[in-house]
Amino acid sequence: MKGARGEGGVIPSLFLLDEGRIDKVSFLGFMTSPPGQGQASAWLQMVPLVVIFVIFYFLLIRPARNRQKQTQKMLDSLKSGDKVVTSGGLLGTVVGIDPGIVQLRISDKVKVDVTRSSITGLQDQETSARTEA
Repeated sequence: MKGARGEGGVIPSLFLLDEGRIDKVSFLGFMTSPPGQGQASAWLQMVPLVVIFVIFYFLLIRPARNRQKQTQKMLDSLKSGDKVVTSGGLLGTVVGIDPGIVQLRISDKVKVDVTRSSITGLQDQETSARTEA
């Protein structure tokens, strides 16, 4: 190909093959990995994502689900006389229960209606002893 010139007297260097040099076409246009190695690298790139998801599942998602199930079970088993705590910090005794509303007695002649979902838990023995005294 000696003497082959493109337009304007410029040698198209992209297609020249000199001895001892890398073929520029294969170097620039075909930079792929050897057969069989491309699939392995794609799987290896997915491994960190899967590991992160597993860590998030066991540290965040699973405990939150268990806590949500326990809260729902507690809300379903509410009955009159239970001493509860609301998300607003009210301490009271359950007096009446409707499907979405719970009536709490927070003082001798004071009753308050709250939504069932605002009840965060039952009072423990220490808290209920302090409120009665």
